[in-house]
Amino acid sequence: MTYLIVGLDRHTLARWHQNVLARDTGTATRIARARAAVQGIDLLVAAVIGPNSVVLPDPLPAVLTRGPLKSDGDREAPRMSATARTVGARA
Repeated sequence: MTYLIVGLDRHTLARWHQNVLARDTGTATRIARARAAVQGIDLLVAAVIGPNSVVLPDPLPAVLTRGPLKSDGDREAPRMSATARTVGARA
């Protein structure tokens, strides 16, 4: 299936979009991030648009966020959001 992946470069906030042929939204998102990385773009996916212009949900859990950049350009390990920590503390 062909998906339109729409997003932003995390560093410049420049718009980015590309059509991706994949079997599901998760694979399409991964392919788009890899293609963007080749172009030097740190892609933040804003939307995955499927057939008939339907905006599809992100398959990744909202609890995980990407860590901030270290000084050498690598990312820290993913961490839980404040909401997830609050929910986890109550459980």
